[in-house]
Amino acid sequence: MTNKDDLRDPDEANLETLSEAVIDRLLDSLAPGSSLKAASLMQASLSNYTHLVETTTPSGELMRFVVQRYSRLYGDRSQRARVEYNTLRFLTANNMAVPEPLYIDEAGTAMGAPGIVSSYLAGSHIVPPQSRKSWAARLAETLAKLHSVPCREREIEFLLNAESVVAFFLNTVEIPKQLTCHRDGTVIWDTIRSLKQSAARVSYGLVHTDLWAGNVLWHQGEITGVIDWEMAAYGDPAIDVAYCRMSMCLVGMDEAADHFLKAYESATDRRLENLKLWELASAVGSMPDPASWLPYWRALGDTWSTPDTMRANYRRFVANALNRAVM
Repeated sequence: MTNKDDLRDPDEANLETLSEAVIDRLLDSLAPGSSLKAASLMQASLSNYTHLVETTTPSGELMRFVVQRYSRLYGDRSQRARVEYNTLRFLTANNMAVPEPLYIDEAGTAMGAPGIVSSYLAGSHIVPPQSRKSWAARLAETLAKLHSVPCREREIEFLLNAESVVAFFLNTVEIPKQLTCHRDGTVIWDTIRSLKQSAARVSYGLVHTDLWAGNVLWHQGEITGVIDWEMAAYGDPAIDVAYCRMSMCLVGMDEAADHFLKAYESATDRRLENLKLWELASAVGSMPDPASWLPYWRALGDTWSTPDTMRANYRRFVANALNRAVM
């Protein structure tokens, strides 16, 4: 996988540090009179720069908040700020386990780049879980609860189109390059197009589009929050289930992926009609080399996966989805 530092825009090098000037501007808006204790760069996704800021309020209380600024390499930064901020507002209003949005800077005039500020959620990633079945079930129940929040017209207006996010490659008539260099690429391409034409009509709703272990925080066996909503979209809920299942299977947690699916369908009392389609679409997103996920799992504590095992796990996941597609 390409080193993260190699992918950063040189013009954004200053975003690795959160200046005192930026912090002062934020404190003037969020907590006037507070003083800075510390600011540190957090482990974050490739698409943003995230800092934890700790301050002392005038009354002597500790206040923590998270500053997230987006990289220009992954599309419209102002749009991503709007999507994440509005999605967090929407979910917070519905008592969902997500950070509370506190501030938005669409133009980047105050923060040095478009971004948002949100509340700090205590918690950590669980990899590997002591009980994979229980871990998968809790994750499925949380996702089912998030998917149950009804989206109205005003939410749909700010959410992205889920299909455009996870299956952008379907916009081309010819087979995409990332598929041509894979040994199963042609079969996967033909199967996805066939499944898309015969896809069942289902009720659409809020979709995270990047749901995996790295975007879920836990504390004492409970999920404290689902984070990174910058690509939140409106579409088939099966997209999230498929993506999360693929991520589990990549590191050999096939049984957990099956428990996750059963628990989700039990919690929602419905069968996911288009799961095969979105599993294969998720697989395309990991091409040409699924081992590019390895550094992210390593950062969470995965000590057992290797590039070869991850590629083998990926081939098994794809084969299983293809086999079910022709049944």
